[in-house]
Amino acid sequence: VETTQPPKVETTQPPKVETTQPPKVETTQPPPNTVTEPASAVVRSKPEAVSVYDEDMNYNISGGQGIIFVNEKFSDAPNRNGATKDIQHLKDIYQRLKIECEYNIHKDTKASTMMSLVHDFSERVAQDPDCSVILVSISSHGEQGGKIMGTDGTCVDLSEVIDSFQRREELLGIPKVFVVQACRGTEAELQYSDHDYDEDVPPPQYATKSGDTIICYSTGEGYVSFRSSQSGSWFIRILHSCVMDTMYRNLHFVEIMTVCCRLAVAEAATNKSGESKKSVTETPSYCSTLTKFIRFRTEDK
Repeated sequence: VETTQPPKVETTQPPKVETTQPPKVETTQPPPNTVTEPASAVVRSKPEAVSVYDEDMNYNISGGQGIIFVNEKFSDAPNRNGATKDIQHLKDIYQRLKIECEYNIHKDTKASTMMSLVHDFSERVAQDPDCSVILVSISSHGEQGGKIMGTDGTCVDLSEVIDSFQRREELLGIPKVFVVQACRGTEAELQYSDHDYDEDVPPPQYATKSGDTIICYSTGEGYVSFRSSQSGSWFIRILHSCVMDTMYRNLHFVEIMTVCCRLAVAEAATNKSGESKKSVTETPSYCSTLTKFIRFRTEDK
């Protein structure tokens, strides 16, 4: 959240910036995990451009660990007949991707048990030095707001499931994939076609109102964004550098956003508060319902 006002801090003194040309951190609240003392963010590092052809742009995947939850029968909600099929389909996917899950397949689980199993699993994989990717799959009833229902009718927060893995320092840098089969509201989305089906014409192109959209955020949910008074907003500047760099001109837009994420997390500022100094940054994110790749026609093509 960016405003033209300085960050709010619990002090009678204004924030002090220890630099001759300080970038301003402009938010409606202090950066997360900082003490409520006068704080300032001083850019201390900027990442170099990366080549998408470098091996370092690929995760080093050697062995993965996974867990599966499939809920079919409920005490306070309609049963999900046919959900058992999801187990076999997911097992096939995990086997194909060489993700171990033999002892982590759970059917018809209460909400509290689901979270307990998630915490146990995240703790185990955090201690596994050979785990290079994590795949979590959940098939159940769901509600708006990221709620996943257990068989007892109570719900777990998907954000809490994700946080169980993201908060563990041992899992830093390890890709975490979450596959969720669940409702996210009560409305059924309509399908639209460009013409009626006819064997003599090409197949129709289908679309939905929420489809063909990508939403790009400068930071993750719950975190602040940063802006420099000299070079502008971090995310916009990094996106600009990626679009303008001919090295990335053949990428589709989702790939460009992946590069943006890499460059953004490599950029850091030092948040100074009394004797404490902590590095802060931001991680761009995006939500995509695109049904095709976006490849922009650039001027140099």
